[in-house]
Amino acid sequence: MRPSAVRWLLGALAAVALAANIVLALQSWRGNQAHRAAAFATLNDLAGVALDRYTTAAEGWFRQLGNPLLFPVERPAGAPGSRLAELRDVIAITGERERDPCNCLPVAWGDPFFALEGGDGRQDIAVDRAGKRIAFPASLSTALELILGARDSTARLLLVPLEPAARRIIIATIAPARAGRPQVAYGVRLRDEVLASQVLAPAFGSVRMVPRLLSSDVTNAEYLSIVVKAPSGRVLYRSPIAHLSPYGDTLRLPARRGGLSYEAVLNPRYANQLVAGGIPKPPVGPIALTLAVTLIALFAVGWTAWWSLELARLRTDFTSSVSHELRTPLTQIRLSAETLLLGRVRSEGERQAALEGVVAEAARMQELVENVLHFARAERHLVRVRPVRIELKPVVEAAALDFAPIARQQGATVLCTVPRALTALADPIGLRQVLHNLLDNAVRYGPAGGTITIDASLEGTEVRVGVADDGRGIPHHERERVWRPFERLATVAETNTSGTGLGLAVVGELVRAMGGRCRIADRETGCRVDIFLPTGG
Repeated sequence: MRPSAVRWLLGALAAVALAANIVLALQSWRGNQAHRAAAFATLNDLAGVALDRYTTAAEGWFRQLGNPLLFPVERPAGAPGSRLAELRDVIAITGERERDPCNCLPVAWGDPFFALEGGDGRQDIAVDRAGKRIAFPASLSTALELILGARDSTARLLLVPLEPAARRIIIATIAPARAGRPQVAYGVRLRDEVLASQVLAPAFGSVRMVPRLLSSDVTNAEYLSIVVKAPSGRVLYRSPIAHLSPYGDTLRLPARRGGLSYEAVLNPRYANQLVAGGIPKPPVGPIALTLAVTLIALFAVGWTAWWSLELARLRTDFTSSVSHELRTPLTQIRLSAETLLLGRVRSEGERQAALEGVVAEAARMQELVENVLHFARAERHLVRVRPVRIELKPVVEAAALDFAPIARQQGATVLCTVPRALTALADPIGLRQVLHNLLDNAVRYGPAGGTITIDASLEGTEVRVGVADDGRGIPHHERERVWRPFERLATVAETNTSGTGLGLAVVGELVRAMGGRCRIADRETGCRVDIFLPTGG
């Protein structure tokens, strides 16, 4: 399969894998959200059940509070008595409740008490707590239409909130028109606090709203909070403990109960105990981790595939370069050998030049083979060096002498300036191969007729050995890349200069194996490669 096809196939597989993981993550998220929605609905329903129990209890306490107002309504139709007398009877009943020895009835009443007649000849009567008739309060006029408009065949209690600034409410009951008597409404004006203390607060503690799923030790106040508001929004009652959570329910009463709104909020502390299996948490962490691992795995696979394809390309280029590198010296060796064999030399100098050419090209081939073998051993971690203390000058001069035929072919001059008695810890054979590679690079990429300098010096606990040429040099941004196998500079590739890209890679590998390091030094012209070896002292 062609490399481009492999790239497309790997890309398609990676895209499919990523899409599959995204789909699975979305399905997991949707399933979790559906589970959470069901849990929220369950908790909201529980809040609604508790609210129903509370409003039922509040209704009982409200009827108990307004019960005295039913007295004139429940009187027989022919019973004598004026509206004023009826109101005074209501006051008397409330007085008896205030003297209740068991203290079990609501006793806090307000004023005024009033009676409203329906029809064209309507008479409005108001009395204070002492039963004395007083002027009908103008503030009650806003409630007249609602109270008298509640026509019903049966007597019942009504709750009418007044304007917010008044902080008052009206409790009233209606006696329907009958046997010559007009429709009559009896009522009393109370403060908000009376409704809260005599109805709403007792109702909260009189019925258990906690479900059986929870311990009997959990109180209503710990389980939920309830807020009762008037239609205007003012708060009439708030339970002892306020809870903040998304689990709750609301209920709005009809107009005959003042249009009050009830809000119940569950304590989030008990949410997991009320739902089977608890409320599932959003799987953000697991989904993010899954996607992250998937992306990392896809990146690793993609990078591995890219590197494999790149390595295959580099090996192909390397094979082509090695073939070219071997063909060139072999061609030169064959030409020189045929010249000598056929006796085409005209002088001893030409004969000597032909022989030197054979030796130089053979040395170049040997150097190439050594580099290839070393790289193969390095890939299998089979490189073995035996560093010993050696004197550098003989080793450097021997390497320069080995390379002399190749240098002469290019017209290059090799100069050695290595002090005597300078020693380092190195493998002699490995160091000679390092120097051969550096000299080969200097000749290959340097100008024809240039000068190559080998120098050495002691720098602290290291010995520096440098090889400098007069070539183009290596740009700063490419100095790290040239130490990698098969890497060649773009400027070198443009000049069609032959090479395998193994020279500096082998140098770096051998120097590191000997415990040293390499550096490409700054130079005004050309390039200088320094190797640093331990002194071993």
